[in-house]
Amino acid sequence: MTPKQILVPCGPRGRDLNGVHHALGLAERLQAHVVILQWMDLTDVGEAHADWLGDALTDVIANARMAGLNLSHMIVTGSPQDEIVNVVEEEGIDLLVLSADQWHLESTLLRSHPRLLGSIIRVKEKKPMDVSVEEGGRRWPS
Repeated sequence: MTPKQILVPCGPRGRDLNGVHHALGLAERLQAHVVILQWMDLTDVGEAHADWLGDALTDVIANARMAGLNLSHMIVTGSPQDEIVNVVEEEGIDLLVLSADQWHLESTLLRSHPRLLGSIIRVKEKKPMDVSVEEGGRRWPS
């Protein structure tokens, strides 16, 4: 049986690495290979946020490899949509994992490549727990 291939794209405007963490968790359970596709906006080189993403990914990748996970990291500068489609086709990607803030990327991909519909998981942001307490029909914050 061929191992599953999971693609998780990251861009310079992403707010978190929830998609990467979710993809790595899936890979561990499914014994899959993860491809992290990081696209760079060359106009943002040297920006604090772009540096944060690179540093954070370096740490996550190192920890995942130490844990025995199988992964690749690709850095590209082209259009995210084109790069994703190229990697999906070239690497035989089975599953695409997107972060909650990548909804615009998901809609663009589905318009131009509807065959990806069953292959996308969007990781939603966790909402804070409601810690209010109901007492006598009234809600009180705890």
